[in-house]
Amino acid sequence: MSVITCLPSPLKRRCLILSQWRAHCRLLAEGLAKAGKAPFVLEGTLGKKDRTMLLQCIQATPHEDDLVVIATGQYLGEGFDCPQIDTLFLAFPISFKGKLVQYVGRTLRTYEGKERVLVYDYADVQVPVLKAMHLRRLKTYKTLGFTHTEPASLDMMAPSLFSAGGS
Repeated sequence: MSVITCLPSPLKRRCLILSQWRAHCRLLAEGLAKAGKAPFVLEGTLGKKDRTMLLQCIQATPHEDDLVVIATGQYLGEGFDCPQIDTLFLAFPISFKGKLVQYVGRTLRTYEGKERVLVYDYADVQVPVLKAMHLRRLKTYKTLGFTHTEPASLDMMAPSLFSAGGS
């Protein structure tokens, strides 16, 4: 199940898709565009002026419109504040707890009307090192108050779904 097929239509979620690679971000953006979505892409080639303008557009997106932001994790870093984000797609392997807490924390900020936060965690459980990284992330999600709604299957790149908050 890919990121593109996990996005409902109409969206009704405020999504942040994180990757580690710029080329992956571009491929995700192209796939989403073909599926009728208009994602905002934040990655290292943006100049300061373009980044500022893009962030303003993200903040100004009306609640009834789809909001999909694609970013590289390292580019997101400090200074990204978008409290309306309620869904995270973690589309790359990570095991460092501090970074995971930072990325998930983007979804946990208070925002009017936000009742439930979702995290889709993609893990290639066929590769032992990636499976081990995923198992470490599971512990972090639990400490952050998430419940494991749908565990990853034995399929390649199957997402685990976690939720926090309401139903």
